[in-house]
Parts: sequence; C-alpha cells; structure tokens
Amino acid sequence: MGVGAGAQGSGNKRGSDAFMPAGKNATIQRQSGRRPTMRFWVLIVAFALLAGCVGAPRVRTEVSIPSLETAAVGVDEAYTAGWQRLRSGDTRKAMDMFRRSRADEDRLYVAFGFVYLVRGNLDLARKNFRDALTLNSDSASARLGMAEYHRNQGDMREAFQIYSRLRSEFPDNPWVHLRHEQIRSRQTEKWLSIADRLEQSDNLGPDYRVALEKALYYSPDMPALKQRLAEYLEKKEGGDQVVEVYRDIVESMPGNLEAMQKLGQLYEEKDQYDQALLVYRRLQEKDPGNLDVLNRINALKMRFNETDMPVRLKNIYFKTDLTREELAALLGHYFSDELVMNAAPKIITDIQHSFAREAIVKLCSLGIMDLRPDHTFGVGNQEGLKITRARFAVVMRNLIMHLENQGIRLDLSSGRDLQQASDVLPVHNQHDVIHFMINSSLMELDGEGRFRPAQDITPIAALNSILKIRRRLGTVLVNM
Repeated sequence: MGVGAGAQGSGNKRGSDAFMPAGKNATIQRQSGRRPTMRFWVLIVAFALLAGCVGAPRVRTEVSIPSLETAAVGVDEAYTAGWQRLRSGDTRKAMDMFRRSRADEDRLYVAFGFVYLVRGNLDLARKNFRDALTLNSDSASARLGMAEYHRNQGDMREAFQIYSRLRSEFPDNPWVHLRHEQIRSRQTEKWLSIADRLEQSDNLGPDYRVALEKALYYSPDMPALKQRLAEYLEKKEGGDQVVEVYRDIVESMPGNLEAMQKLGQLYEEKDQYDQALLVYRRLQEKDPGNLDVLNRINALKMRFNETDMPVRLKNIYFKTDLTREELAALLGHYFSDELVMNAAPKIITDIQHSFAREAIVKLCSLGIMDLRPDHTFGVGNQEGLKITRARFAVVMRNLIMHLENQGIRLDLSSGRDLQQASDVLPVHNQHDVIHFMINSSLMELDGEGRFRPAQDITPIAALNSILKIRRRLGTVLVNM
C-alpha cells in the first residue's frame, strides 16, 4: 500500500505509539536568513508555478517538531535520518529518506505530513495527519501535527484544544507546555483588549459578550472576567447563557459556594430538577450546616419525583454510596444514544434480574466496564457494591475513548495550570488516567490536593463527572 507521497510502508502495527524519534526540539521556517542562490530562486519559482497549476496553495509556515518520547520503536535508520534532515530544513532529503523507510505506515503518514507542513502545503499536511489518525487514533505525533496545521491556518481555538490534551498527557514536555502557554496568553490578551475597548466605548452588545467568552475559553481561571460576563448576561440576555457562565464558574472554582447556590436557583427556575439537586447536594457536602440548602433539597424532592426518570435512577441522587450496577444504569441513561454495539454482546451470568441489565451488557461488550473471569458482573455481592474513585476514573476514561472512536468531538481543553494529586505517585498503576481526569476538570482534588484513589466514589461526585462529559459532547466528526 502506498503511503504519503508514494512511499511504501511495512504494514501498520495498530497498537504501537506513533511518536517522534528522539532528538532535540526544533523550529523550522521555510525562509532562512541566508542570501539565496540563483538555483534556490529557480526552485522557489518552480514550486510557485507548480502550486498554481495543481491548485495546491502554499503558505509561509513556522513548524515545531518536538519529540514526545525518549526512544522510538518500529522505526529504521532511514526514518530517523529523515527526521534529522527535516529538522535541519532539508525537506527534499527528508522526503527521500522517508520514502526509503520501512517504518509503520502511521509513522510515515506523520512524517510526510510534517514535510508538507514545512513546505507550506497545508492541505496535503492535513490529509497525511488524518490518514495517520485513521490507522492509529492514539498517535500523539499525528495529533501534534494537526495542532500545528490548525495553528498555521490561524485556527487557534482548535490548536489550543489539541495542545491542551497533549499537555495533560505529556506534562513534562517543555515544548508542548510552551506552545500551549503561547497560544493561551496571546489569545487571552487579544480578546480581553477587544472587550476593554468595547466597554470603554459603551458598546456592550453581542460583540462584547463574544470577546469575553473567547478570552475565558483560553484563560478560564479569571474570576473577575467571569463575573463581568455573568453580570452582562443577567442584564442584557439571560436565558441559558447565564446558566452556562455560572456552571463554568462552579467547575473552575468549586469552592465558590455563592456561585454554586446561584446555579442551583437558576436550574430550579428552568425546571431542571436533576441538575438543581446535584448542585444542592454538592453544596450540602461542602456546607452541611446551610439550612437554606437543606430546605431547597426537601422542596425539590417532590417535584423531582414527578419527572419521568426511572425510580431506581432517582433514588441514586439521594444515596451516599454507589454500586457498579448503579453506575452502569446512570451511564446507560445519559449516553443511551452513544452506546451502540457493533459486535456480539458479552455473556454475563449474574444480571438476569438487574434493573441495569441492558446497560451492563452494552458497557461490558464495548470495553467501558469490565467483567470478572467467571463472566459475572458482581451484582448483589460485596465486590459489586462499591467502586473506588480510581476505578471510576478508569471507567470514565474508557467512556471518553469510546466516544472519540465513534467520531464524537469532546471539548476537554483547559487553560488552567496542571494539577498533580499529592497522594497519587507516578508509580500508581492508574496515575496517567487520574492525571487526565483531574486536568480535564472531570474530577476534583480535595482541599489538601489529594485525589483519594482508594476511597469509594459518591453518587454526587459520579453524577458531576458524568454530566460534565455529557455537556461537553460536541459535533460528530463526519470527515475524519
């Protein structure tokens, strides 16, 4: 099978990690500061004429090629030499070496993508990066290539989203951190300056709101900015926009009890009783002596019980513990349209009388939740009664991977500083999953910076994470 610009691959290894080979980070610009020779000018003119003939526009690009691991597998000398040539700016030699390489196909697609990116042919770069992701959806190098493609296209929001994910996965990589911070600071300053100019001219219309929202997208940990947006929306627009702002304030500042109570009241006004109960129960955990919150919870129970949600699910909102069976029921309820099986269902021997039977079969068959070796789920026994915070994090990460493999976009970007749980060391077998959940704002640390991985997840904490993922579901990606 031909790869990229006609190179031959050795057959992709589906499970391999498609990372760059080891080497120094490099920033390559298509135009150097040296005086060009006549031959160089002829080549540039030839490229320009060719681009005009075939309709492939070329632009001046600045491309970053960092390494995301210290050692690479599934590569050969030609592949390694190709990257060395590319980092030195010699795209012709780099292309020649990549064509000779017998590396995995997904790696070669990434390599050709970066060659085209350096040359300024963004369309071909994007095509090769997408082909790499089709073969290996976990390829960090292909995702980095797509981030650089979007950045050079001027689509900073998309580039920032990808770099946010890479930053969570590679927190110690200085280049990923630098590029993420560069986009964050420049875009925040840009949109905040626009908002300030509009405010000074007393032009507090939709453009003002858009500027504040875009500034907050890149820097969500700016309380004063969020307050400005909330005040504007309450005065000018109201509706769902106010709810979204207060929800974002609560997510980014879970200790802001005033904002949390305001959010609960807004949900009540919109008859979203499950959401209101969730907020009030979280507030009750943080402020157990608040009688107003207790009265609101009691008043909501009757209205909540009148909704058409199944009774067993309603009961979970008022419990203090959560079983695996109940977690399966919640996921089956909130992601019913996304849990689609394309293969034969798993055989599970102990769920005949479970109220979550259908959801358990789907979740286990899709690999989101696991079975025991004897094909039981654990319904009704001691092991099945509890789920720890670490195990819950794994289930949520599996759910996210399933959604992304279905072509569903999730907005998990974050402009916040990376957090590290003080009680989850790098040797912990779920360290990376827990780190991802924390820094995607899907799970929280306690006031002392602890994750408490062995502690049982509470229904309120589980529902909070589930509904966050539900809200972040975006569009289905048709053209992958």
